[in-house]
Amino acid sequence: MKSLALRAHKQRIELACHVATEVPAFVVGDPARVRQLLVNLVGNALKFTEQGEVVVDVRVRSRDDGQAVLHFSVRDTGIGIPDDKQASVFQAFEQVDGSLTRRHGGSGLGLAISTRLVEQMGGRMWLESRVGQGSIFHFEARFGVVEVEPDEIRRVDLSSLHDLKVLVVDDNDTNRLILQEMLASWGMLPTVASRAREGLHMMREALREHRPFRLVLSDTHMPEMDGFMLAEQIGKDPKIGQTAIILLTSGDRPEDMERCEQSGIAAYLLKPVKQSELFDAIVEALEITHEGETAEALMSHHPKLTTPRRILLAEDSVVNQKLAVALLERFGHKVTVANNGREATEAAASDAFDVVLMDIQMPEMDGLEATAKIRAREKTVGRHIPIIAMTAHALKGDRELCLAAGMDDYVSKPIRREELFEKLARLVPDVSPVSVEEEVHGETSNKESAAREGVIDWTQIRDLTGGDSELLKSLIADGLEEASRLLKEIRDSIAKDDREHLRTAAHTLKGSVRYFGADKLFEIIVRLEALARQGNPDEIAEVQRSLENELDVVISLLQSRLKEMS
Repeated sequence: MKSLALRAHKQRIELACHVATEVPAFVVGDPARVRQLLVNLVGNALKFTEQGEVVVDVRVRSRDDGQAVLHFSVRDTGIGIPDDKQASVFQAFEQVDGSLTRRHGGSGLGLAISTRLVEQMGGRMWLESRVGQGSIFHFEARFGVVEVEPDEIRRVDLSSLHDLKVLVVDDNDTNRLILQEMLASWGMLPTVASRAREGLHMMREALREHRPFRLVLSDTHMPEMDGFMLAEQIGKDPKIGQTAIILLTSGDRPEDMERCEQSGIAAYLLKPVKQSELFDAIVEALEITHEGETAEALMSHHPKLTTPRRILLAEDSVVNQKLAVALLERFGHKVTVANNGREATEAAASDAFDVVLMDIQMPEMDGLEATAKIRAREKTVGRHIPIIAMTAHALKGDRELCLAAGMDDYVSKPIRREELFEKLARLVPDVSPVSVEEEVHGETSNKESAAREGVIDWTQIRDLTGGDSELLKSLIADGLEEASRLLKEIRDSIAKDDREHLRTAAHTLKGSVRYFGADKLFEIIVRLEALARQGNPDEIAEVQRSLENELDVVISLLQSRLKEMS
């Protein structure tokens, strides 16, 4: 697609590529033949299209016994093919129309060869077309599925992108849909606009609601206001001027790249955009960090409050509640739990707390809105309660976002004791560094199989709990109970097609399994949460089956560990 992009853009034709999220990342097949097929079909589409777009789409037709049949389609908005000529185009040297061939440079032999290649790959080729409206060439081919990723492929941690608000600005419907699906598949929250002025309005509205966009993806060439003008307007507004901007450019105008470099654009990508390119650009533009913590660090000196404090914890996940409460009560602090933002505002109004730990995303009322209400009330009573946000992100600028919403600081999830106590020591009076020596025990049993280690990260759990076996038992028990409850909510939501409840239940379950290092289950839930926003029922049902299968494995392992510890 990249090799054909410049040709398409010179013809002022939009060239796009969509690979559905269910398509396996790695398959066994003949890349040279697949490339030959696509170059031929896309090349033909460009020849017979004078305006509009050419779109390549790849989906899974079926999957079984370690193999997958992939369905490729190449759609154009070109001249189309009459019904009585459609069968003949797959025959060698047959042309639809001699005058069209001379004008566009037909390729009858290419389609004949393509048909044979597809048949040799265990598939078939066919077309749909309407004169004056365009054509869609389809082919299916069978591939082996790689169940274990190659060692050299790095695994990417998506947790830093979860629930990140992104604005997509593009006047092309197809591009908006493709970008929206890519971003949602990574757990991000994309919003789309078809015009730059519409996008600007959305950014200012989001800021007023204390939920600003962290990133803007914009096409370069748009009517009325192009991507550069949009970037300029964003930069002039001090309230939204720090938003990272990535521009998508056609590449047929070298001056575009120079303008991007001169105007401080975070990144620019040539269309059509590869998923890996976009992901890397987002990581670089937002300067995402993935900070780990070792067992040795957990036994180091932590600042500790010398006087027990009253702490309000606003968190909807039972597992998150359990871990935070255990960490705080171990040092003598009294913790009151609120299950959502509304309960948090009511508790803060009726009782005196020394500090509030506030989750960002909760049902009924989120952490940003709850903070705004607490701060509004404080203006009448003349008292300021430190509020520390708890966020799944680890992005540059998160602290500024929390401060803008009225919070004093933030900690990233999963909660790490060293970071939490450092924030508390800084924000709450009467503190001094106190050595917190904690024995790390409860090592993973040598009897555990390699399969078990691959499903659940017991080392991560041990580090998070400091080797406290009683806390670990409690976390597992609560995790099992919460997983069972949330799975029922997910089933009920799907049966009723209640997308909002489905998204909320999936989000809460995602937060719970994060602590157990169950990466495969985590990724399945991320996809289900994304599909709750825009997926069709068939896709949701397929992911539900995967979720239940993987959750059964995780539950079985957790139950076995709980039994061993009893």
